[in-house]
Amino acid sequence: MKITSKVRKMKLQTVFAAFILTALAGCVDGFDDNGGYLTHSDHRLSRAETAQVQSRMDNYLKQPTHLSGLRATYRMSDGVVPVCGYVTDGRAPPALFGGVLGAGTGGAFVLHNIPGKGQDPARIASVRAFCNAHHIAI
Repeated sequence: MKITSKVRKMKLQTVFAAFILTALAGCVDGFDDNGGYLTHSDHRLSRAETAQVQSRMDNYLKQPTHLSGLRATYRMSDGVVPVCGYVTDGRAPPALFGGVLGAGTGGAFVLHNIPGKGQDPARIASVRAFCNAHHIAI
């Protein structure tokens, strides 16, 4: 019985260690890019940050908008918060957008702007690439 108890305890410790390693993992760029250092961590937008994004989108589109699916990360190198999500004016289908909140309290939201108009495939691909580069799956 003692051996079974020890084996069970070792299995539990192994599973627990694997869980801890998984839980502590952040977004790490490939070893070729930056040596495998942590580059981004998950970030939950505060109400003030969400309001900054909302205000910028309203001003950019020159009308009230509705945001959905907002996701963000925290860029470890400079404290910038990349944000991706969907925006609509209520009449058109939701459109993908991305941008960054400046570092510090009250940082301005700068939209990832691509030339052209509307949601053509090239613009969608560009925004999706921006989001992926900042470890935001959308």
